[in-house]
Amino acid sequence: YRFLALPCCKCERALMEEMMRNGFDFELDGLLYYHSGVIYEAGQSPLVGWLKPWMLPEILNVSVPEKFLNENQLQQSSQQFIDAFNIEHKHTSKITKVMEAE
Repeated sequence: YRFLALPCCKCERALMEEMMRNGFDFELDGLLYYHSGVIYEAGQSPLVGWLKPWMLPEILNVSVPEKFLNENQLQQSSQQFIDAFNIEHKHTSKITKVMEAE
């Protein structure tokens, strides 16, 4: 296997819409968002996020081509998808627990 640089852009609406319109020569599972001013450490962090392409219009108000919207086969909201994913994978957010404790 070889490492390849992936497309990237700043988290600005126009730049993200352009990147999504340009398409990809691979199957796009999702988009990684991270705060570039910090050093990454493994584990949960509010500084890193992952969105499916069909979530962009709802969460970030970023338009995407219709083909990405069609990937939301269950026609769920982003929050419904996240909740179902967390239940299926027995994922409990440590971030929420810490925030609630404070």
